[in-house]
Amino acid sequence: MKIEVAVNNEDAMKKKGDLLEKIAKDLLETLNYQVATEIRRTGMELDLLCKNKANFSKIVYVECKAYDENNKIQSDVITKLMGIRAHREYEEAWLVSTSEFGKDAKGLVEEIAEGKNSRAFTFYPPERLIEAFVNSKLIKDKKIAEQAVLNVIQEENNLGESTLLVTEYGYFWALEYLSGGKPDGVIFAHAKNGEVVNERPLLGNLASLNTSFKELDFFVVLKFGVQTEKLTPIIDANDCKLNKEYLEQINDLGMKFIHPNNSRFAQFPDRN
Repeated sequence: MKIEVAVNNEDAMKKKGDLLEKIAKDLLETLNYQVATEIRRTGMELDLLCKNKANFSKIVYVECKAYDENNKIQSDVITKLMGIRAHREYEEAWLVSTSEFGKDAKGLVEEIAEGKNSRAFTFYPPERLIEAFVNSKLIKDKKIAEQAVLNVIQEENNLGESTLLVTEYGYFWALEYLSGGKPDGVIFAHAKNGEVVNERPLLGNLASLNTSFKELDFFVVLKFGVQTEKLTPIIDANDCKLNKEYLEQINDLGMKFIHPNNSRFAQFPDRN
């Protein structure tokens, strides 16, 4: 699974980091942490500093790296994380990243996992990060978004790779739409509820972002109309009421019957 933070070309690179920090902050708050951002310490600026609400003495430092997929995490990022934790004597240090580890960084992470301080470090590469978002109910699993898109396009073989897209407009699952076996467009679903995006203004805003799939057709969903799951009415049986004319019609037996206990029979003597 892939995760991508997208901003406009004219936006400062810091904005990508801010967007990743925001969703990371949301994740930590679901884990019962009080989170502070943009913390200044002598000679350094920290991304997130978190105190456990049940135990304020437990402090976690979180470093966020909103890297592009082809920009791997290098070993210097890991050594810096280790140094900050040791210098500031934080109980734990986490790394949240939108890209995978490079070869040297991966080896260093493995060394940490096997060492005496393994419990002090937590690493969230893309797949593990997305899993944490889903488990914390910040977003829906991509399968829900895929099914919502399939309900629209009715073409299972036309879906390609999916990417969790973090933007200033919200969080989205971006699913490739294939034509002739090749990516031709991209269809979005809101990551928080799985509903397919078909509002032209929002699609236009997403198309303006600098994404890895910017050259694809962001409006391809519109050729399928606006038929999405949320537009299909769900009828509750408790809301159904039959009108008086219809009730009289279905209760009409087609002939007249009088019950033997009816008072009108009292004028006739019992023949027995």
